[in-house]
Amino acid sequence: MLYYESNDLELADHYVTTGIALCQRMGTVYPTLLGQRTLARLHFTRGETEAAWQTLAAARCLAAKSENQRRIRLIIAMTAEIQLRQGLTAAAALTIEGLPASARERSEQENLT
Repeated sequence: MLYYESNDLELADHYVTTGIALCQRMGTVYPTLLGQRTLARLHFTRGETEAAWQTLAAARCLAAKSENQRRIRLIIAMTAEIQLRQGLTAAAALTIEGLPASARERSEQENLT
């Protein structure tokens, strides 16, 4: 994230992609999802919209396999964030429609989105 924040997007891409590959080899789901979220945001920032959506699709599949609702909602929140950045407010509203209504039941990322 540090390279992303300092706008060194090429180096950020290298480290995030490497980190995701390592997490996948180790079979660690949550860090893989976090990496995929970051990579999707990075792709979108670079104007690689299709790659961002492909990355989110892979993350959505992994989250669904985990059957962990917080992980699934983490990807839903990232999807809504990118939709909002694209100006797709109606689509973002539909995306987050199924999220819990109470802030206590949601993750910090969900509350920020």
